[in-house]
Amino acid sequence: MQAQRERVVELQDQLHALRRNGVEPDEGELLERIELELVRARRYRRPLSLLVFVAAPPVEMRRLRVGLRELDIALKVGNQLVVVLPESDRMGAMTVWDRIRPLLPGFEPVLRCCPDDGTSLQSLLLLPNAPPT
Repeated sequence: MQAQRERVVELQDQLHALRRNGVEPDEGELLERIELELVRARRYRRPLSLLVFVAAPPVEMRRLRVGLRELDIALKVGNQLVVVLPESDRMGAMTVWDRIRPLLPGFEPVLRCCPDDGTSLQSLLLLPNAPPT
């Protein structure tokens, strides 16, 4: 338990250091961090939400991240754009969506929350054909 918590902090520190130096982490590093955030959310019963865009809109990731908190994660997974929001429930996720909406005109995400919609990244990415509510 302590080791996982330390690993999450270590990954967050590495991510911040990379971004300060203008380097974006690769998809594998971000996926590992997402898995650790999911472990933390399940174990401590903390909210975690995802905004999933089924067809990844054309957006510069640096611009998108300006509208996110430091602990939020944005990446493309296959043809999807996924924004992971640790410590955000549905209402918090919709607040983030309102903030980044101008960067993604014409696109609507599917909102998925842990544990209500799934507890693994794979289950959270199984998308219904419905916009967020």
